[in-house]
Amino acid sequence: MRLTLRTMLAYLDDVLDPADAQELAAKIEESPVAADLIKRIQKSTRNAGVSAPPLDGPGAAIDANTAAEYLDSTLAPERMSEVDVVCMESDSYLAEIASCHQILALVLGQPLELEPSLRERIYGIPEIAASPPPFIENDQDAESGAVETGQNEKVPAAGDIGAGAQEGGGGKIAAPPKNREVPAYLRGGDGGVRSLPMVLTIVVGFLVAAVGLRILGPFDSRHPLLRSMFGDTAPVAVNEQPVAAPAPEKATEKAVGNQQGQPASANEGAAANSENETSETSESKAGAETLPPAAVIPESAPVPEVSVPDTTVTDAASAASPAAAEPISPRQPAAPFGVGEAPAPSTKPPAVTNPPPTPVQPAENSAGESSSSTSEAVDLGRYLSDGQVAARFDKASSAWMRLPVRAVIRAGDLIWTPPANRAKFLIGGVQVTLEGGAQVVFEKGPADNIPRIRVDYGRGRVFPLADEKATVFLDLGGRSGLAEFENADSIFGFEVWKLLNAGEDPELAAVKQMVGLYATLGAVVWREEDGQAVTLDATHFRFYAGEAAGKTGALAKLPEWVEGGDVRDIDRRAAATMEAMVAFDQPVRISLNEAAEDRRSEVRSLAVRSLCQLGDFEALVNVFKDDLQHASWRFHVYAAREAMARNPATAAAIRQTWERRHGKEDGQRLYRLLWGYSPDQLKEEAPKLVKLLEHEMIEFRALAFVNLQEITGATQGYRAEKTAARRRSAVNRWKTMLEKGEIVPR
Repeated sequence: MRLTLRTMLAYLDDVLDPADAQELAAKIEESPVAADLIKRIQKSTRNAGVSAPPLDGPGAAIDANTAAEYLDSTLAPERMSEVDVVCMESDSYLAEIASCHQILALVLGQPLELEPSLRERIYGIPEIAASPPPFIENDQDAESGAVETGQNEKVPAAGDIGAGAQEGGGGKIAAPPKNREVPAYLRGGDGGVRSLPMVLTIVVGFLVAAVGLRILGPFDSRHPLLRSMFGDTAPVAVNEQPVAAPAPEKATEKAVGNQQGQPASANEGAAANSENETSETSESKAGAETLPPAAVIPESAPVPEVSVPDTTVTDAASAASPAAAEPISPRQPAAPFGVGEAPAPSTKPPAVTNPPPTPVQPAENSAGESSSSTSEAVDLGRYLSDGQVAARFDKASSAWMRLPVRAVIRAGDLIWTPPANRAKFLIGGVQVTLEGGAQVVFEKGPADNIPRIRVDYGRGRVFPLADEKATVFLDLGGRSGLAEFENADSIFGFEVWKLLNAGEDPELAAVKQMVGLYATLGAVVWREEDGQAVTLDATHFRFYAGEAAGKTGALAKLPEWVEGGDVRDIDRRAAATMEAMVAFDQPVRISLNEAAEDRRSEVRSLAVRSLCQLGDFEALVNVFKDDLQHASWRFHVYAAREAMARNPATAAAIRQTWERRHGKEDGQRLYRLLWGYSPDQLKEEAPKLVKLLEHEMIEFRALAFVNLQEITGATQGYRAEKTAARRRSAVNRWKTMLEKGEIVPR
């Protein structure tokens, strides 16, 4: 018998044959992964904090029909593996599938037990429904088995009807016992007698309340209770006529004076109010209805200044105007890499005693400087994607604001797309598609028909829209050149990233700028600034590493990101869910911080990685103590390394965030675990990593395990979120590897 998720669920719910169950138990004992999966299933089904996954809608990974077919083993084999992967990556789906399987095993495998009394009541339902309502006239009729209907006619009792049905050859109906009585609350003879005390109580209470109210005053406008309830609009007695009150001339004159620029003083307004209050009592006694003068606000009175942030997204006509200030977020991270100043700190005192981190300073070649000094505010194109997330950095408010579909793109706009999103732009005569996790600046090129795109980091593709040859100028991390498309079918791909060697301090080490160029379809001529021209097709690529000259090599196959193969299905579904959560009328950072606390673990993971790219690392620190994120911890480590490699100031911001949350000593140790380890460092650091697997803090255990897994490719069945007793056997296996010298880079 194969060791699959469905067979393990059947083993847990005890629906296998004894021989198959024994065989599967032996396989589970031999496989640490299977044993851990069994424990994970048991924990997720017992954990009340695991939320139910969506079974329909944009965020659903498995719909109800697919889950039913999966449990019934009627789903297509290729889709079975998809469901297994989703359950492996999400505790919500794993708990849902396991719970449904357990319920089905109980319902289909065990007979339903009923109490004898309940069984008799159920069997008696048909004859009770067939008989007329029994009204017992007296005890003599009840003993004789006859009842009386509403027309004073005697009819056989229910037992007689059942007997007659049996004699007539009809369906067999069980007769009720002879001593069955009608409940007292169904008897109609003494209902009026029993309800009489209640009626008398209500009547007496009403009379007492009426007398008490009358003692307070007449039931008209002079009654104090009515006046307190309805004010001056209380009903007037029928025999009294309301007297018309004179028009408030003083108030009218003051109001006119205000309109003419003669403000009334605050004392006059107070005096007018006091006159209204004193005159109200005397006039109300005469039955008159007084209308107070209109409230007048003196123009000379000081008006408090209230700052209300304007979060309206600029449209095509007003995109050039500066946006309003960004609302203060509960978290105040460092500024994103390559853009303006950090947002103003919150006035709320921090929860920790350590000082906040030093804001990240913009690089020399910052996006904000280039966009304001070298580019003109001219229209370049539009944003085309619907259902995706892309944001533009607003320099006035130092905030990222989400782009609406068909938003106008102007020269100098700094654009960012989060991971697992694919944003499309129409710039000049080409279409630019940014793959998730990219930051670019659209600028005016050397000619009107040649757009210029500066890529800070990320991946993307460019292709022309017209039949004639198109050209686009690209600045790829300092490597500039012209991409000339030979025809309209050609597609040019690029990727820009920075490489940080494992084990090097990101605040001090020299980081290499890496650039890769591809012709994903057709042919493209890449002309560098020095005049060198290279023709690229689907079989060759161009590669740059640091300051070295570019190299052209053979390409066996295109990178996976070209067709979106590098994005996991669970991230793609999480991106669809998060897209609905990112608002247009507030900074993107606020929406992402809310998504980082979503009940769905995959949405939280994607939000944390997105915040890393924007320079917000509070959620990154929190994620390593979230035991439901254990399957995504390594992706968060990669996101932190990418952020540290972009800018030394960003790396310092990550270090300061750790120190602020865990103190200087523990914060620096956790920050060090993000760097990774070189082969030479492992000789001394490998024992420390194994020892950290037993640390009391889950953050140390999680980061140490991610490093060991990355180095060796093994897991040894270790789970950092488990208790010390459950981790002991896996830790012993890691110690055995350490003694054998097997903790070396694979």
